[in-house]
This record gives sequence, structure tokens and C-alpha cells, in this order.
Amino acid sequence: MAEQGIIKPFGNVSDTLKWALIAILVISGFGGSYYIANFLMTESSHLYQIGIWVLIVAASIGLVVTTQPGQQFIQFAKDARMEIRKVVWPNRQETMQATLMVLAAVVIMSLLLWFIDMVLFYIINFITT
Repeated sequence: MAEQGIIKPFGNVSDTLKWALIAILVISGFGGSYYIANFLMTESSHLYQIGIWVLIVAASIGLVVTTQPGQQFIQFAKDARMEIRKVVWPNRQETMQATLMVLAAVVIMSLLLWFIDMVLFYIINFITT
């Protein structure tokens, strides 16, 4: 019996092949980028490198979304978006009040730490002199 809730990174053979193809694409991207940078060296070689990487990233994303983990990620993103819509965001007045409370706490803590530092400084100065 399959255990619920356990996500296997490579669900089936087709997913494994897709991940292998993604790895091959990325490795070939590095190789192609290296070849263009070191052997072609034209004025537009940077444009070729960028173009290669844009195509590789697009193809890789296209392959990833067709895998089981990719589908689970898409579902997770949709669920997260739905939860974000349910959040009750504070209005301007609540935001300003919270900001002022945090600012006041920071000032109070700064003064308290400064006072403790000065007291310790005078105590250590008294002991050492």
C-alpha cells in the first residue's frame, strides 16, 4: 500500500526521463555558453549566450511543469494564492499605529541598552583605575 503524503522526486519513468533531459539541457547550456565565450568571440556573442539561456530556461520550465512534482508545485501555488486572498489586510490607520508602536519600542530599548552600557563602562573604569 502506498503511503499518503510522501512525495517522491521521480514519480515514474517519464518523470525520470524528463529530469534527465532537464539536466542535459542545463549542462549543454553551460557547454554552449563556454564555447561561444571562448571560441566565437564576436561582438554579438553575449546576445547568443543570453538567447541560449533564455531558450534553455524556457524549455526546462516547460518540462518541469509536466512532471508530477511540477504539477504539485503548481497546485501549491494556486492554493497559496487562494489563501492570500482570504487574508484581512490592515488599513492605513492600523498600519501607522503598529509602526509607531514598533518605533517607540526600538527607541526605549536603545535608551535602555545605552544606559546599561554606560553603567557597565563606569563600573569597569572604576575597577581598573
